[in-house]
Parts: sequence; C-alpha cells; structure tokens
Amino acid sequence: MTSNLFNPPQNIAAQQNHRDACFALTAWYLVGSPGVLPQSDTEAFLWAQKAAEAGLAKAMYAVGYFLEVGIGTTPNMQEWVS
Repeated sequence: MTSNLFNPPQNIAAQQNHRDACFALTAWYLVGSPGVLPQSDTEAFLWAQKAAEAGLAKAMYAVGYFLEVGIGTTPNMQEWVS
C-alpha cells in the first residue's frame, strides 16, 4: 500500500483477495484522496485486473476499457479482445 493512513475495510478485504473490495480500490486509485492516497491509474488498473481474474464481470469490463484506451497500461487491442 502506498500510504499507511489509507486503511479502509476495502483495503483489508482486497488483501484477502475479495473481488468486490479489489474493484472498490480501483475507484479509489482512479481519483485518489489528497493527503491520504495518491491518484494512480496504474494501481487502478492492477486492482481491476485482480478483481477480473477473480471473476467479477464489471471488473472484466473495466479492464477491457482500460486496455482499449490505455488507462494505467499501454493500450493493447490484442489483449482487450481476448
């Protein structure tokens, strides 16, 4: 984690591979929280990817979108369609 001050229940559950919590961290990282959690598209992508790998459909959609437009990762149409 990038900040010891950021420790909501989503963080704890995400570290235990709870897919909804992982996806919740995607939103937190997309916007950040001044003085608490720095904004990071890369972290947002990684948390969405983790939730998608756990089978969360909306996370799969988000990862596809991130790959299509290049949010937190290099645009990759080949991976996006797979």
